[in-house]
Amino acid sequence: MTPEKIDTLLPLINSKRTGTRAAWILGPCPLGPWRHGGGKDKHPSFGVKSSKNSKSLCKCMSCGFGGDLHDLLIYLSNKLKKDPRSGYSLSLASEIIFGEFEDISLEGYAIPEYGEGTFEESVTTVFPESWLATFYPVAKFPEAMTYLQNRGLPLPIVKGLDVRFDPVQRRVAFPFRDRKGNLVGLQGRALDKSNPLRYYQYGYHGHRNSHCWMGEDTVDLDKPVILLEGPFDLASVLRVYQNVAASFTSGLSKEKVLRMADATDIITFYDHGHGGDEARKRIAEVLLGRPITHIIPSYEEGDAGAMSVDTVKNYLKEHVKLRVIS
Repeated sequence: MTPEKIDTLLPLINSKRTGTRAAWILGPCPLGPWRHGGGKDKHPSFGVKSSKNSKSLCKCMSCGFGGDLHDLLIYLSNKLKKDPRSGYSLSLASEIIFGEFEDISLEGYAIPEYGEGTFEESVTTVFPESWLATFYPVAKFPEAMTYLQNRGLPLPIVKGLDVRFDPVQRRVAFPFRDRKGNLVGLQGRALDKSNPLRYYQYGYHGHRNSHCWMGEDTVDLDKPVILLEGPFDLASVLRVYQNVAASFTSGLSKEKVLRMADATDIITFYDHGHGGDEARKRIAEVLLGRPITHIIPSYEEGDAGAMSVDTVKNYLKEHVKLRVIS
């Protein structure tokens, strides 16, 4: 993450830049109310490390907290649920953090020309299936199943996506896999609307494969591919068309977009608004010259995840052959 992005992030987590040391941007610890006596880090000892080639880490030399920025978000989210305080905007902070890979330099990577393939899977950390097994199938939790049904997801799609549930954080969680079928991540969505951190990508020993797409293991690049943002957008479109992939963010890195470069026909279906505009722009820039169709929802509809089956059908019927799952 660049120093400029860190400067934007810090006020959203109740901190601010007070100095620098080498690659570290320093400021008061955002965990002051819970880990520092008196509720404030009076002698700023917290830092976020800027980097061009890897994800940013954070560390407080006073309270001892350390990890990546995703770990910091989930810690703050859990604390704020029990002890609400002003000064924290975790939803906005999460947008910056989940778009972090947009800042990572691709210098040193051999970026292929169109038709030469994409990045080697060796850059991907494979998660063990035993780790996924610690998240129970969502069907065991009636409250979570009711939530999914209220979002319009039929049981065959819930089972097909192998949706899990985290009862501690109260999140439905969507596993995602690479083209070889290896487990590479788990994207969670909070049931509670009051949770300041709606989305959270679980890590394994600090690793998160933010360059991967949900749906990579099933997408057929020889058929029209619909690219979307979130797991609920993907699940919504799956009801009528099954060749889809979700990026989890509108802040797309060049590496991530290139993983879809071999698709013969791309259709984007990102949200209405600034985030969706940025995703559409990025895909068009990276895949310049490829056949791309942009579907843009209206302001009232917002995103595919909030649409009825009939609305999704109306948007897609002129572009792909539909097959409805109910």
